[in-house]
Amino acid sequence: MSKEKALEERPTTDIVGRDQEILKEFMEAGLPGIADADEKKTAKMFDLYLNGQNYTQISNILRVPKGVILYLSHRCKWFEHRQEFLIGLEENNKRRIIETKLMSQDILLKAIQMWHKKFGSKINRYLREESDDMTPQNLKEFDRYLKTLDLLQKSIALPETKSPLVNVNLGNNATITKTGDNEIEITANSPKESAKLNMLKYYADLERENDKKK
Repeated sequence: MSKEKALEERPTTDIVGRDQEILKEFMEAGLPGIADADEKKTAKMFDLYLNGQNYTQISNILRVPKGVILYLSHRCKWFEHRQEFLIGLEENNKRRIIETKLMSQDILLKAIQMWHKKFGSKINRYLREESDDMTPQNLKEFDRYLKTLDLLQKSIALPETKSPLVNVNLGNNATITKTGDNEIEITANSPKESAKLNMLKYYADLERENDKKK
């Protein structure tokens, strides 16, 4: 299957079947109750949506007519924003996995350094004097060293990544706060926060367009 064909077959909405009919009926009725869905309520609906709740569940939890929720989802492109959120979450998890592996490797390296210090002098003394330093207990600990070394060797291969471990993304992927006359602080947003900011920005743009038409 070609990449172009695969992209064409990807769903562009999750409003299907009966939900599609409810949305159509709601729009034909003149959007009753839509004025009550302010930015705060819309953000709460979208937060539940990102957490995996479907439209019926959101309606039941917040006691908001399903038509209102479906219309906001359709108008503010919730499905598209959630896809972006999932992609961001996947990339974030990849970075976290790499960082965790690096920290684990650091611990293994320190453990190996400890074994080197503990056994190095004893091995040299044994080779030089054939002393009794290499007792069965010491050999048992030496076996642990070999297992630790094996764990380190197995953890060396890192997964391929196209982006650096440390990266600065602006826009809705970060929050910039002025902390002084010549200082700013950049705080990375989570994939979920980025998705919510993107959706609310889109919502605000639509509201401004509607105000211009009045």
